[in-house]
Amino acid sequence: MTEILKTNRIARRACILYEFMGGKPVFEAYRDLCHRIGDDVIEYREFDYCFYQFAKGNKVLDQDISSELTNSPSLYDMPIEVAERIVENLDSMDRMVLRKVSKSLRFYIDQSAPSISAITIDFLINYASILYDQNIVHYNDQKWYNNEMAEGDCLVEFGDWQKIIHDKFHYLAALDDLSIILSNPKLRLKYFQVSNVSKKFFAAFVSFFEQLPVKIHVENLKIFCQDNKEELLILPYVEREGLDRIHLDIINDETFIDLEIEKVSKRIEKILKLEQTKGLEMLKIGLYFSNLEKFPLQTFLDGGCQNFELHFKYKRVQMQVVLIYIEILLKSPDLQLFYFSADYGVDTMNIDFELLNNFNFTQLSSDEYPHIFHFSIPNTKEFFVVDVDREQIHIQRVEF
Repeated sequence: MTEILKTNRIARRACILYEFMGGKPVFEAYRDLCHRIGDDVIEYREFDYCFYQFAKGNKVLDQDISSELTNSPSLYDMPIEVAERIVENLDSMDRMVLRKVSKSLRFYIDQSAPSISAITIDFLINYASILYDQNIVHYNDQKWYNNEMAEGDCLVEFGDWQKIIHDKFHYLAALDDLSIILSNPKLRLKYFQVSNVSKKFFAAFVSFFEQLPVKIHVENLKIFCQDNKEELLILPYVEREGLDRIHLDIINDETFIDLEIEKVSKRIEKILKLEQTKGLEMLKIGLYFSNLEKFPLQTFLDGGCQNFELHFKYKRVQMQVVLIYIEILLKSPDLQLFYFSADYGVDTMNIDFELLNNFNFTQLSSDEYPHIFHFSIPNTKEFFVVDVDREQIHIQRVEF
């Protein structure tokens, strides 16, 4: 159908007339038409001209309007302030559509700050998705999903809109769209999440980040990591300035196959050597580790990590482990803030006896705050506040 529309102007004009009769504003009507037939079938200039000719009662179904379009004012001719105002009043998804169909406004869109604050991406074997704030775009290359698809085609869906991109794998189509957003030097994200990246496409995914013209500016970054050590390959392409929090969720191929202590320690060392992990408000790492007593906690402290959080999956932490960790952390001259939790909670029953008698802690209030303790740091005017409950351990350095 799209090929017919591209070569048959009567068919194109009939589509424009149909949209005109719908009574919607010109750009909204154009956007709806693009959602149904694709972004590259009818240029906006042709649509706009015919739309207003129909409004004047003129019949242009079979009229050659090439000279009118050539001689008519272009979007390039409009005042910069007007073009910028048009772009400012569009949401993120409308900007992406307009950028694809209007070369005239593409310049202004690329020069404006994207109205997107959060992005979450998934790249699976036959499916990919990108969530822009609350708007999700799906990319699917399974032929049974749409009988018009051929081998190597990709079906793109956004809401009720669908489009088949021929000879383009789903992950490449997704990366093309993502590149438009991430290549904008004015992009400032609040949140960026890499949820899943299939090993099959991981090399292409890393190459994508390498080719971005600018680093990603984001405040809060979350990466689901596998054995590919995604964090070490993605983090270098994130701008350190403005980055406050990093959450690395490490997933083993075989979840309950324990990680070797040496490998975990080396991986943590490499993470902490990256510029992006230094001086963060919080570095959080979640993983499965069976023998928690032998977890290389000291590696974080040796790497100069001042604010960090650990979460152990599929585990309940025994009190003996809690006491081992507290003893290690209290010796750190640099630790400022530490959180510690597990999927099945923390055993803190009768821990007050151990802290008061073996660590010289003082209790804030045995009645009102039975789980909060103080530990005075020798030869300083500082102390650690230690909050122990069944869900989480919290240690924070405080000045008197």
